[in-house]
Amino acid sequence: MDRNKKQRSERTESAATERVRGAGAMAETEERYRALFESALCSVFIHDLRGNFIDANETALATLGYQRKDLPSLSLSSILDSAYVATARKRIEEMIASGSSLEPFLYKVKKKNGDFLWMEVVSTLIHHDGKPYAVQGMAWNVTEQLRIREALEQSEARYRTIIETMNEGLSVLDRNGTLVLVNSRFCSMTGYRKEELIGKHVSIVLDRDNERILRNQWLLRKKGFAESYEITLTRKDLAKIETLVSPQPVYNQDGEFDGSIGIFTDITKMKHTERELRSYQERLRSLALEISMVEERERRYIARELQDTLGHMLTYCRRKLGELCESLSSPDVCAAIKEINQIIERTIHQSKALTDEFSTQILYENGLEAAVRWLGSQFQQLHGIVFRVEDDLKPKPLSDETNILLYQSVRELFMNAVRHARAKNVSVRFERDYRHIRIDVRDDGVGFDVSKMAFSSTQKDMFGLFSIYERLTYLGGHVHLESGPGQGTRFTLVAPLKSPGRK
Repeated sequence: MDRNKKQRSERTESAATERVRGAGAMAETEERYRALFESALCSVFIHDLRGNFIDANETALATLGYQRKDLPSLSLSSILDSAYVATARKRIEEMIASGSSLEPFLYKVKKKNGDFLWMEVVSTLIHHDGKPYAVQGMAWNVTEQLRIREALEQSEARYRTIIETMNEGLSVLDRNGTLVLVNSRFCSMTGYRKEELIGKHVSIVLDRDNERILRNQWLLRKKGFAESYEITLTRKDLAKIETLVSPQPVYNQDGEFDGSIGIFTDITKMKHTERELRSYQERLRSLALEISMVEERERRYIARELQDTLGHMLTYCRRKLGELCESLSSPDVCAAIKEINQIIERTIHQSKALTDEFSTQILYENGLEAAVRWLGSQFQQLHGIVFRVEDDLKPKPLSDETNILLYQSVRELFMNAVRHARAKNVSVRFERDYRHIRIDVRDDGVGFDVSKMAFSSTQKDMFGLFSIYERLTYLGGHVHLESGPGQGTRFTLVAPLKSPGRK
């Protein structure tokens, strides 16, 4: 009997101990939960199933601008934008019906001062005695993130509008040369739809020659170079589109090459115009050269007429007058005849000089170097300028056109030295390399600023130089000019030598 009583006493004490221990554990659990509740970085709140607030942590209260004493007056209706109250209640009903949490939801929340925040909320049911009792919500203030996202979306929309409305074609390639973005203009240029281009290698719009151009440019992009270049696109209908590309390399966060952006300007019409202009210029140069040749032929014709007709007639008159003088006995008449003969002699001499100047027979008989020496001596006699001619003595075979053109060009430069440069000394040097003749004409005149001078046919004083430049260019040569104020002038005429078998 005593033993049973003792056992009952021990069981009572044990049950009391367990109750105390359980109460302590519950208190410890509640304390731990409260610590987590209050220390959470996000807003944590508890409201009943009607939306009235039961509890909230300091983060939630501070976020909304309330104090703990305001908690009993708070409800979903008081903190949510009116457009979201019905949605919140509906979600509570859905949670009760399903018995589980729902996906996070974005709410527009009103602060105590009337400002609004955007908060992303995750809600969980709290049960008591197996029945839904309340809702615990964890919320994050995402207002700034949404603002940034909206700004980015607006910025992206603006840039996309710019990209889609720009007059130039745009394409973006990844590091493998795959098209990842094209605008509408690029599509209209190539004749493809966007879905036909995106994901395809850029070679879809390039022929073999232009693929090679792109490969070379791709290597430059990888090295960071972004110089503009020309490339021809092949349309879907196989037509060619000549473009000027402005490239820009793209790098990833690690600074590694990650692709390239290209802006394409259609220059097909411009290139066509350039080709027409070059063709027109070639025709003009050809015409100018032909005019020079015609002019030279006319000069030679006039020279022959002077020599063959006027010269012979004057010589005949001089001889006949001499014979007449010998047959006359009157000294006065003979004196008059001799005076007439002297006039005829001077006329014959002037006629010969005019014939030489017109035809430059020495050019055809002795070559360009000899003709330039003779021309220099003539200028020296007429204008008092000292001329010096040097020659490397290498053979310089020239076509008739080149021979005549170079002689005319040197004569034009001599005239410039006299008329404009006010030079005292002029030197000419003849040289040749493997395929060209070089003629340096230098003077010690006043010179000029080359940067302010252009070979323009619209400047009267420069027309002769412009003509030289154009005709030499047509023959495959060129003109190089060096000068400066007070430093004299140096012209270098370069022209191709005559190829074997060419007249």
